[in-house]
Amino acid sequence: RERPVPPLFIDGWKKIAPEKVLGYVFYFENATFADTPMKTEIEELFFEMAPTALIYMQVLDTLELLEFRDAIADVGDLAADCQQVLGDEEVPQHLQSEMDALNDKLDAATEDWQRVVLTWKVYLKMYQIIDEQTRGKVEFEIPEELLKEIDQLEKNTNRYVNRCTIAKPDDNDAWALAKNLKDILVKEDDKFLNQDRGMLERRTSELQTQITESMNKFLATLQDPDRARAYHEFMCEMCVVTDEKLELRDRFDEARAHYLKREWDEAIAGFKKALEVVPNDGPSAKYIERCENLKKDPPPDDWDGTWDEEE
Repeated sequence: RERPVPPLFIDGWKKIAPEKVLGYVFYFENATFADTPMKTEIEELFFEMAPTALIYMQVLDTLELLEFRDAIADVGDLAADCQQVLGDEEVPQHLQSEMDALNDKLDAATEDWQRVVLTWKVYLKMYQIIDEQTRGKVEFEIPEELLKEIDQLEKNTNRYVNRCTIAKPDDNDAWALAKNLKDILVKEDDKFLNQDRGMLERRTSELQTQITESMNKFLATLQDPDRARAYHEFMCEMCVVTDEKLELRDRFDEARAHYLKREWDEAIAGFKKALEVVPNDGPSAKYIERCENLKKDPPPDDWDGTWDEEE
């Protein structure tokens, strides 16, 4: 009963990232705890830090997007070097099919940000084709370097799609970040593209410092034995696995088993049952959307249950 707050917890919250702050805010908005002074204080702490964390994430998105655009251009230069050794070599059928599928999605895109990201994916697929066609025809370092760049940029484009599509209106911060990301993805003006990267980096550092200072001020108070006891009581309740959580887990696992067997209707029905337990369960809602898409466009024979968030 007189245990101090664990150093591991102290160290973890001292280094808390802004995105984790927003995650805790969403968690506290949707979780139910006994109304204690410690619970109220912790919630207020995260709600106070949230605006700073949101600005941090918006600035970071801008910085990372500018760097991403530079990387796309660099890959284009590498691909151009490789292209010089190619003639009218025919594109392998599997790659041509993938390119055609991307172009179909690009034609069907309804939002500007979707067209921007899909255009990047088309470019990356073109670069991948060039990479495969030049292997063995140029020095190995060039294609290998190109392939590594393409792989990382592919992951980044998928992350942009994920960020823009997975946010729901009831998660205010994630929704605001998604809207901001959609806006900056389509920016092409010189004022945006020529921003001072050093200034953006300093801004993120300043915002992180503000969050760290607020957190450290709170953590210092937990040295008091009475406050440490209140913290332990709060964490005990926070970590309780309720019957509701167990029911959600069981229903979700059953639905996902149908999903992996490609039994789309049964999986959809199962995930809907999971939402009856926890109506705002994000994974269940996302799997329903995915199953509906797979009914229209079945996966390949070697599909293992994973998916590209772009889809």
